[in-house]
Formats: sequence, structure tokens, C-alpha cells
Amino acid sequence: MRKSFLLAISFLLMMQVLSLVSPIPSYACSCVEPKAPKEALADATAVFAGQVQKIEKQTKYYKVTLAVNTAWKGVDSAETSVLTAIGGEASCGVEFKQGQEYLIYTNQTQDGQNYASLCSRTKELTRADEDLKALGTGTEPGVTPPVQQTEKAIVPAAQEEPSKQNALLAFLEKGVWVVLTVLVLGGAAIWMIMRRKRGN
Repeated sequence: MRKSFLLAISFLLMMQVLSLVSPIPSYACSCVEPKAPKEALADATAVFAGQVQKIEKQTKYYKVTLAVNTAWKGVDSAETSVLTAIGGEASCGVEFKQGQEYLIYTNQTQDGQNYASLCSRTKELTRADEDLKALGTGTEPGVTPPVQQTEKAIVPAAQEEPSKQNALLAFLEKGVWVVLTVLVLGGAAIWMIMRRKRGN
């Protein structure tokens, strides 16, 4: 009985030691090979470069507010926010740092919010030379591109003159007929008056 008890104690102690020695399983983020910058741009809902202004911890995510410097897709304001998973690399979340600049590729969550992860090409701007070269020149949010004004067709003076001359001729013709009518009627009236005076 005593021997069985000692064996049981020994077994429990061995299990305890093994549990302490055995490595704790780690769960790392697993991503497929990232796409080329142009392909990633086509698939993303937004692509922009910006500086982190504020980081807020929520239930499942960090909400990161950024001042946007350059945009290639999906951003038209000078400030925007993205979500990323809490837990850093273990949960594929991007470990944003206050004041740091990033090039960010986002996808949308089910409720329509922009989400950034390590599985996208999101990275610090200082390490994004390949992406910046491939993406080309972006746009500055909040700046409306100048509207191209259409040139007003200039009508040559030679084309304007005939219409003006025609209008002037029509006016003069009407004026001549009015004057002639007044003269005829006036002359007839004077003639009748003079005739009556002679008759008397």
C-alpha cells in the first residue's frame, strides 16, 4: 500500500515537472505570399501613406487615426482611421507607433470599416521604397485638381459682320417706310388744307 502511494506521488511529480519543461505552444500569424504592389492596390479598398496621430484600444481592435499625406485609392480626406487586431504579430495585427509614418493597404470589415493587417503590404514608410516606386505619384487628399476650362469659340469678325449688317439694313428699311408714310400722309393733309383755303 505504501509502495503504491509512493509510486502515485512520484508519477504526479513527474507530470508536474514535464508540464513545466514542455514548451508552451505559440500561435503565430500565418499569411500567404503578399501580392505585388500593383495587384495589392487593385485588391485593396484603400491605399495611402499617413502619420499616426492617435491609437485607441477597443474590444477586439485598435482604432488608429492617421493624418493622410498621399493617397492612391479609397481616401479623399486629410484624416482617416483604420482598425487592426489586438495582439500584434500573433493575431496578424500591425503594431502601429505614435508619430510613425506608414504605407497602408486596407480591406473592409463586415461593417464597412477599413482594416489593416500584416498579411497586406502595410509597412513603415521608410521600408516601402519598392511599393512607392510601383504605385507612382499619388494625390494629396483634400486638394481638388484644377478644372480644365474649355476654350470659348472665337467667332471671327468677318463672320459677325454679316449678321450685324443684316439687322441694320432691316431696321433702316422699316425706318424709311415709316418716314415715307408720314411724309405722304402729311403732304396729303397739307394739300387738302391749302385747297380748302383757295376755295374760300
